[in-house]
Amino acid sequence: MSEHLVFKIKINSLFLNKVTEPSKLPIKESGCRMWVSESWVSEPPHLDDGSTPLIKAANCRNHVVQKLLLQHGADISAKNLLGLTALHYTVEAGDTETVKLLLAYKSPLDVPDVEGCTPLHYAAYRKNLATAEILFFCGANVDFKNKKRLSPFTTNRKKEFRVLARQSRKVREAIDQKDIRIEHDELHPGKTSHLKDIELKIFTPDNFKLHSLSFLCRRVRPEFCADSLKPVGKEILISDAFEYITSTVHINGEVELEVPLYDHPDTYEIIQIKSNLGNIEDPSAIAEGPIKYNEHSGVLRWKIRIRLDITKTKSFILITIPKVERFKVNPRGGEFVSEVDKFISIEVAPDTFKTGIVNVEVIPTPVYKTENFKNILSIGNFYELHHSLGSNKFQKNGVTVTSPLPHKFENEGELCVLAADIPMYFDPDQDILDENIWEILDKNPKTKKGRVSFDLSHFSTLVLAEKRKGTTEASLKTQVNEIYMKACKKAKVVCFFAVLKPKADFHYEIVLECTTPEKVTDRLNQWKSFNFIALSPESTGDFDSCDRQEYNIKLSGNIKKEFGTTKLQFHSKRKRNNFQRFVISFANQDKPAFVSLDVMEMPKEQEVTSIMVWLPEMSVGTTPLKSEDSFKGFIWEKLLKKIASKLGNEWIPFCVLLGIPFRKVHEMITETSGDNSTENKIMKVLLEWRKYSQSLDDMGVVDLVTALFRVTKH
Repeated sequence: MSEHLVFKIKINSLFLNKVTEPSKLPIKESGCRMWVSESWVSEPPHLDDGSTPLIKAANCRNHVVQKLLLQHGADISAKNLLGLTALHYTVEAGDTETVKLLLAYKSPLDVPDVEGCTPLHYAAYRKNLATAEILFFCGANVDFKNKKRLSPFTTNRKKEFRVLARQSRKVREAIDQKDIRIEHDELHPGKTSHLKDIELKIFTPDNFKLHSLSFLCRRVRPEFCADSLKPVGKEILISDAFEYITSTVHINGEVELEVPLYDHPDTYEIIQIKSNLGNIEDPSAIAEGPIKYNEHSGVLRWKIRIRLDITKTKSFILITIPKVERFKVNPRGGEFVSEVDKFISIEVAPDTFKTGIVNVEVIPTPVYKTENFKNILSIGNFYELHHSLGSNKFQKNGVTVTSPLPHKFENEGELCVLAADIPMYFDPDQDILDENIWEILDKNPKTKKGRVSFDLSHFSTLVLAEKRKGTTEASLKTQVNEIYMKACKKAKVVCFFAVLKPKADFHYEIVLECTTPEKVTDRLNQWKSFNFIALSPESTGDFDSCDRQEYNIKLSGNIKKEFGTTKLQFHSKRKRNNFQRFVISFANQDKPAFVSLDVMEMPKEQEVTSIMVWLPEMSVGTTPLKSEDSFKGFIWEKLLKKIASKLGNEWIPFCVLLGIPFRKVHEMITETSGDNSTENKIMKVLLEWRKYSQSLDDMGVVDLVTALFRVTKH
């Protein structure tokens, strides 16, 4: 026995004996020195119930031994003869810390035992709400039925459990749709953990005061994130939300995280961390970046490295806020040049201020439809100037501001310098700004090398606007006020499009996306590369929108929604992910298969646009754009034959409603040769109509649906 070492672990009076090699490295845990054999940890010992050492340690609630075994490669998914895993025993005991440990090592979540019970069944039966909450966070199925047809939801009828259970159903649906992605790991000092599924890297420092930390994390799209993380005021989202659960500790758990971004910030913005505890304004919280990298050939992505105590916070999201430049002033005065906009400078005359700081914030000109603002030929950025001590009024000619001409300055109208005293706590989402707050400080000031200089008598919000000749000053102020509101809300011009993909059993996956008009072609090509089919017309018209605008998609027609969410938010930085997907099927296969996607602006519930989608009868793998008559649209010959066979005496009014002159209908009928049946006569008219409709943006779909509706209504 001198060549071997007998390894004994005492667990509730049970000794597990296994001969191990003396060359194994010792593991120090809780002041004890133990020897662990790598060939032993996953091999079931000869016990009657088939339990592995990990399962036995879980049954005996020994957290330390479970951690040791997992660190040396114990099989986390092993079952005993009862079908129980280590997670089953740990959940039943209500040991939340060990539950986190097992999940961090990727324990199976919804694995059933021989009775069909998952770990969540045990949590529900034992009424362990804290344990159930962890399982819900990770996506456990509350409706999983055991062999007695009982689910965790029916097992526990407590109100608190039911509330969490109903929320978990939405989480699972979001997981299925990849709106929420989940990944876990055990963090160790001096190690880097790369959670590839959620594109998050965690750098744990060498001086980390814990031997290890369980980290359960999920990446959440903003439509599903907690209210505490939602942007307000001038905040703009630049990343998804990250929500997490860690081991319960009472020491500093600061790590560095590499977080993927939607896009890079503009020069007028800075990035901040917004956690469940509030905004982190300390600049040192941003460790490095933003950094650009290539995800794969031709695709440019951005990431940033931040510092965060993940043991004190529970979630975070990254936002941008306007960059406020601060210039110290004194009695000597001086000239200050903006770093954000090199063409902006502020010259302060001597003795204008005794002390303090002049704050300058640039609000970029928003995107807007020029046809809605015909009184303005061009307009520049808005500049907010304030004194830190409230000394916003001063002697005449005390401050001279130099700013660039508007970007699209035409020099065909009257250039005006406008100013407004915007209330300090003005919220564009809640408050209405009176256009009379604007005043014209100067008209047609002298320009030099594309810049304009003008004197101020007080600090306020400034803008240069070119007024169309012949229009009134009142109309100028009204439209400047509207554009300022759009600038505060980060207004954009957007459009919508939908694509579809056939799935098994007459199910269809539909994606509806909101994007800017110049991005439509690129986005459609992206979806086509995933075998989605574009509609005709490919997109809607243009609409005014703004950052954080929420839409709801109402579905109608001969369809039913199988799963997926119809809630969509527009975020200007999220250029590739302003979409929502859902799966639908036929409600009645004997009726025409179409769906109307009505886009409603929330919270007003005002309809913005409607997209009509015809669902061709196809199976998975077919290409619906190739019909039997090679017509590239949804109005196939098969559909027209079906319409012709059912119109009856309404066919002449129907053709007239399609826009075909009655004289033309009569000529085509009289020219028909061969089979002179009414159905064939109608088909000749409809095919001729379809031929001319191919030049339309919608290929005649709207006219066809309208005509069908009107004749069937009568």
